Amino acid sequence: MMTEIVGVTYPIPKQFMDRFFRDGKDIFIKPATVWKQLKPGMKFVFYQSHEDTGFVGEAKVKRVMLSEDPMKFYET
Repeated sequence: MMTEIVGVTYPIPKQFMDRFFRDGKDIFIKPATVWKQLKPGMKFVFYQSHEDTGFVGEAKVKRVMLSEDPMKFYET
């Protein structure tokens, strides 16, 4: 059994996937679960859900920010 986390994948509906690949967005905000264990340099694998499902790309995690107040992310 593997206990070390080396990356993460998260389902993103097809209609939002272009935000990352075509529009060049580079921020992903998600309530913390396993995300608390992510570190810069780990992989983020994009899984397209709802239509034409499957893995469609990957990225390297640059920075992980945690906050109890999600509105703080808009200030960053």
